[in-house]
Amino acid sequence: MSIIAKDNGKNFPKLPLPEAGTVQAVCCGVWDLGLQKTSYNGEDKIQHKIIIAWEISQLIDAPDSEYNGKPYMLNKRYTLSLGEQANLRKDLESWRGKPFTADEILNGFDVEGLYGINCLIGIKHETDKKDASIVYANVTAILPPTKGMEKLVPVRAKDEPAPKWVQEKQAQQVTPFDAPSREETPAFLDEIPY
Repeated sequence: MSIIAKDNGKNFPKLPLPEAGTVQAVCCGVWDLGLQKTSYNGEDKIQHKIIIAWEISQLIDAPDSEYNGKPYMLNKRYTLSLGEQANLRKDLESWRGKPFTADEILNGFDVEGLYGINCLIGIKHETDKKDASIVYANVTAILPPTKGMEKLVPVRAKDEPAPKWVQEKQAQQVTPFDAPSREETPAFLDEIPY
């Protein structure tokens, strides 16, 4: 059996990084990745993942790029959970400036409603753990906007298709083998009030 290496076509043009620090941003996309296989401490898990993306006030300064003059778009991937230790919950509470109430947690929170909501985000330049020549601009904090701050409006339309790299992640969805489908769930389980 052969192992063949070839160009996967994923060579993206290198853009300058946005400045590190705190900057105004607006949510420009929330994308459902479905169930994704993840590994943590050598253990494989299947978790429901989403991506939240923000456009920031800084514009891309790369004259040779098709993105020149457009706002940077940063993103963060989350497990879709409002559990006490969930990063999504921590970031949403920080963004809102208040904790979720028990009723809000019980009834759930529609993350798609974040589109167009302004905030301040912290950006940190971090080196790739495997390749020190690669540096990323990562979102490290999300805060509510300051009072009186003029609101940003997203350039990306809410109904615009997800970027290709998000669609590729969505295509990697998995189905857990041990979970019964909705059709296979015994009817009496639907009647149990919990």
